[in-house]
Amino acid sequence: MRYSVPTEAAATEVNAALAGELGFDQLWIEALDAISRRYSPGDSLLAPVEFLHFFRTVYPIHIRRSMITSERIDWFLLHKGMLERVDPSIAEEALGLSAHFANEVFALFGRREGKLPDEEKNHLQPVLGWKKNLTALPEIDGHAALVTTFERPNFLERCLDSLIGQFNRILIVDDGSEALTRDRNATAASRAGAEVEYVHLGRNRGHSCAFNVGIAMLLADLDISWISKFDDDTELVSGGVERLKLVTRACGTAGHRNLYSCYGRPEHFHLVHREEMILGERVLICRSCSGQHMHAHRSYWERVVPIPTPYARAPKRAGGFFPGQGSDSDRWCSNWAPRSAVKMGGWVYVLPGLVRNHGEDDSTWSTEHVGS
Repeated sequence: MRYSVPTEAAATEVNAALAGELGFDQLWIEALDAISRRYSPGDSLLAPVEFLHFFRTVYPIHIRRSMITSERIDWFLLHKGMLERVDPSIAEEALGLSAHFANEVFALFGRREGKLPDEEKNHLQPVLGWKKNLTALPEIDGHAALVTTFERPNFLERCLDSLIGQFNRILIVDDGSEALTRDRNATAASRAGAEVEYVHLGRNRGHSCAFNVGIAMLLADLDISWISKFDDDTELVSGGVERLKLVTRACGTAGHRNLYSCYGRPEHFHLVHREEMILGERVLICRSCSGQHMHAHRSYWERVVPIPTPYARAPKRAGGFFPGQGSDSDRWCSNWAPRSAVKMGGWVYVLPGLVRNHGEDDSTWSTEHVGS
């Protein structure tokens, strides 16, 4: 049997039939025709969900910009009766573009140059009037800390003490510690305050799993824009997070594609590309970093999770393809992941000295020193 590409007339007939099934009236059909004549393969469209049936990439009109931070939207089909559902930041983005079409129900804006016909300009006025009353949502700048731990309550307590008061939210993910350690960890979290949450995984599944669980939980909170990941054997210096924030802000929006660390381990120093002074901070511009501390914008974490693991329950002294192989989560996040900083043309910015490490000789690869 031979197949052929449908003609424009045939495609129009299919669209008309589907529009009828969806209950489109004449004004909706006019909007469908307007965007169909302008939409190109690869374009993306923000529109009521019914338009998902006609175009490949459609975002619903009520989606938050913070949910698709890095995605480009080419066309904005705004429904006048649903304007209160539109994220103000998306509305500002749409209304800053060329108007292409308007009728009693819809207004179409796009990145392609265009001119609204004179006879349709009166239909645009309600949208422009609505723009004057827009109240911008406050910029989200929530900063969360994620701590992964396993059978080291003393280390966790010291780490937690250093984080209190420096973050909006602190999440502890316990990778299956035994009952006595679990109870002690839970008590430490409870005493630390309402901003601290403790999650116990029930069994030891490995560092990458605990890492993935924590990042997923924090990304579900759209008030969180930056996430700092700590191993339990780290200690953040007083005021460290504010100094880190100043550097990330100095990098601007381009800094969202970078990974940051406050701990410089000697074996990574041979990978230093250059050094810079940023607002008085010594910063090493690297291609890799140690995993004791990693910090990034939420859009960065969305690109590199889930983190795979090289072997079950890593890291363990007896596991791996070679002696001493860890979980490799730091390498994955910095330069192994297809959309990691290095792969995407960014860098790892290391601010040595903001985080102290206390466990170099007491790795979670072994539980010989539990509680030390």
